[in-house]
Amino acid sequence: MRRAVQALDPKLAVYDVETMKKLMLLPIFPAHAAGLMLGVFGGLGLLLASMGFTSYIRNEEDAQNPALINASS
Repeated sequence: MRRAVQALDPKLAVYDVETMKKLMLLPIFPAHAAGLMLGVFGGLGLLLASMGFTSYIRNEEDAQNPALINASS
């Protein structure tokens, strides 16, 4: 990159040359971190909700069929 700029204009000072990808990592980091945290907590919420729903359904089935409770004891 320096050579290309120097070839165009030898008097031009070139310093702190970075790729666009490296320059954009720092400003975008908070958005990436927030997205990751939202994804993790969303997945945890889905897991807990599915466990609660399964427990509720099993409890309702046990209430409707008392014979199942006595058979398993």
